[in-house]
Amino acid sequence: DLTAFLDIGTKLAYRKVKGSEMMQKILLATHGHLASGLLSTLKIVAGDVSRVQAIDGYTEAEDITSAIENTLDSLRDSDQLIVFTDLFGGSVNQLVTKLVMEKNIPAIIVSGFNVALVLAVLLANKPINKQQMQLYIDEARKGMTIVEFKSTQSNDSENDFFG
Repeated sequence: DLTAFLDIGTKLAYRKVKGSEMMQKILLATHGHLASGLLSTLKIVAGDVSRVQAIDGYTEAEDITSAIENTLDSLRDSDQLIVFTDLFGGSVNQLVTKLVMEKNIPAIIVSGFNVALVLAVLLANKPINKQQMQLYIDEARKGMTIVEFKSTQSNDSENDFFG
């Protein structure tokens, strides 16, 4: 059952390592060049993206399975992995979930995201739990809205443009 498989794969787990501070690592894994495009945006807005890796799935650039496996194999026991995929139940989401489960890697896997969500997690720069992630998701959803503007005859101010 695909739903059960994904539900199991998206549960949060931590590895506690004595004497070692947990570091957050972020993996962006998407169909096409969405991941690298988001990484580019994060560089402009946040600057330091050294904890973020982008994998562009099903492009000529790289084999997605090998790229994900290499990323997972590079994690230290003290790292917390947060993965953002583009489509729930999509092939990239399924592959990431499968590999994370097979390698028994503690992770939070989020399917569907926007820039605000990934930016909030990146700037938090600390391990987060499932409940905190849900708060970030809820807050990021508020940023997705139809921009309403009002027509104005006045040239008084740019502030008059948005309603």
